[in-house]
Amino acid sequence: MTEKRVVILCFPETEMEMPGAYQLPLGILSVAAPLAQEFDVVIYDQRVDAEDKYVAALERDPIAVGISSMTGAQLHHGIALSHIAHEFGVPTIWGNWHPTLLPEQTVAHDAVDYVITREGEEAMTTLVRLIERQGEVEQKIWNGIVTNWDAIPDIPYHLVNMEHYMFNPQYPHKRVSAFTFSRGCPFQCAYCATGNLNRKWATFQVDNAVRRMMHLVDTYDVEIVKFTDENITTNKKVFTPLAEAIDNQFGWMIQSRIDCISRNDVKALQKNGLRLMSSGLESGSDRILKLIKKKETVQQYIDGNKLLATTDIRVSYNFMMAFPGETWDDVLATVQLGMRLIKDNPNAFLNPFYTFVPYPGCSLSEGFEDRMPTDLEGWSEFDRFNAHTPFSREYQYQISNIAFSSKFVGKRFMMKFPENQKVMEFTEKLRRQWETLDFASSVWEEYREYNKELMHELFGNYAFDGIINSRQKGAKNKALQRLAEMKLAANRNQNVGANDY
Repeated sequence: MTEKRVVILCFPETEMEMPGAYQLPLGILSVAAPLAQEFDVVIYDQRVDAEDKYVAALERDPIAVGISSMTGAQLHHGIALSHIAHEFGVPTIWGNWHPTLLPEQTVAHDAVDYVITREGEEAMTTLVRLIERQGEVEQKIWNGIVTNWDAIPDIPYHLVNMEHYMFNPQYPHKRVSAFTFSRGCPFQCAYCATGNLNRKWATFQVDNAVRRMMHLVDTYDVEIVKFTDENITTNKKVFTPLAEAIDNQFGWMIQSRIDCISRNDVKALQKNGLRLMSSGLESGSDRILKLIKKKETVQQYIDGNKLLATTDIRVSYNFMMAFPGETWDDVLATVQLGMRLIKDNPNAFLNPFYTFVPYPGCSLSEGFEDRMPTDLEGWSEFDRFNAHTPFSREYQYQISNIAFSSKFVGKRFMMKFPENQKVMEFTEKLRRQWETLDFASSVWEEYREYNKELMHELFGNYAFDGIINSRQKGAKNKALQRLAEMKLAANRNQNVGANDY
């Protein structure tokens, strides 16, 4: 029996997650599903795996190395992993969101040999076959489209250590794992690339999805399934049968628009196992909601939140600031809406307020291409928490104050550290400050300094202050590079000795 050739799939470090709270790398596992039918697939998750796992796999003469890459720090680590693959003479195939949005720019980098855009399950298998058969392939950019999602083999969870991916900070005492039921989004919000890039909303068949989820739940003792879907409630005629088929056999978490969830019987959803819903509201100003093509209103948010308050479903809300054309009054309207929502619904909390940053694929970014990076290294510095955006120069200081304090006022840290007296007292101080709508006074200097101290007390060396992350950024890659060089040197010495003999 012929031994299967190796294919390596890498999930580079993201620098966006706390150790121990990593989400399952479903993207590369889904790509691995058809690949594993023909090849020996090795998953290397740089967040949790030892460096020698990657180097050992490279020593097995793999056909190719796949790199999953989201915009931001993950690009930095993906480049490093790709250069190491090239040292072993192995070609690299990049996929996921960043190469999909900027395929030509990505494949132009010397660390990248091929790019697969959109969905990679079928295209990756086809490309790997060609590379194995003929070596270099002329076509460098491949457009991946899955024609029949139900035909994709089941996720090969056995290729990773699932115990690395069972913790979720929202439910710290439960076993939580991820599952994707649908892809795409029919909505075309101006700040988001998803709807503009992949408008078609596609799902598994409900019975197939439930079968796959029950396998995940039963095999790994999962108590809560976190759906990764952009908007799982897009079509009530599909979503309602899914909820009914789950029938509270396990708890589940979703992301949904308010107008979509409001069309459902929320009490029935709770009965069928819905535990938490996350929703991107973005603004408390109807003028801005219209500008960003949200197609929802502030009143819908208020009414939908009150509807959800009739249940025990926990709700998290996302907001964004510094849209092009946004005024300070618009920002304050968002602050006021956030405070109202958590007052109206005791089960609601706010995620940290983001700032809008020009991003490829978003219609709201059109005309600002000259402010965007021109290569992978530039995009590796992308930061969605960055308050220093092109559209907030007049009130960057105030926006940064709202951003960090929203984690406290929005009850996020109160939920995470319910017994911490310092968190409780600081939250109350910031809440009173929010009520004044004053985000520019000198008291904020005191609050900013105290926030740094408290973050390091709560999270130690993993506090997100940029300084520690920049040190971490090089450490893993340097260790991996040294290991790779040692292995290559050992192999060369071995070969020289054999030839001399």
